[in-house]
Amino acid sequence: INLLKEVEDRLSADLSSRAASLRSESKTALSYFLIMAISAILAALAIAFYISLDVTRRLFSLSDAADQLALGNLELDLDDHTTDEIGNLASSFGTMIEAQKSKAKVAERISLGQVDMQVDVASSEDVLGQSMVAMRDALQTKAQAAEQIADGNLETEIEIASSDDVLGNAMLSMVKNLKQSKAE
Repeated sequence: INLLKEVEDRLSADLSSRAASLRSESKTALSYFLIMAISAILAALAIAFYISLDVTRRLFSLSDAADQLALGNLELDLDDHTTDEIGNLASSFGTMIEAQKSKAKVAERISLGQVDMQVDVASSEDVLGQSMVAMRDALQTKAQAAEQIADGNLETEIEIASSDDVLGNAMLSMVKNLKQSKAE
């Protein structure tokens, strides 16, 4: 019986020792796991914060560009050449800015009297392009009428776009006065 008691005591001591060792190992493993989990969470938060800052910065840049475009500034540099959604939006803004620059150059040339300018209309929804074509065409018609009047043809038909057509009404008045002067 004493021998069994010794065996039991040894087994109990071994089991207690092994249990203490396993408890210590599990605490160490749990500590390493918690450290790794917290590190992973902190790394994920840092990456999310960086991405959030980048997205916010790029969106603010596009918002500022839209505000500048609304003020008429066409000398904008959108420095976003990425291929994500924000990069695609920046590319679309760039295309819009180039179209506005092109129309501004045409409008400037028309204002200098070059009424034979080619006006690019981007689509059937391009209200500005269509209005510029109509303006160019009306000015070309009035320029042709003015040339005919200058050649002495006082029977030239002057097209009046509306009651607000200052140029057309002035040309009508000019022809009327020229006819009266000629009749005297």
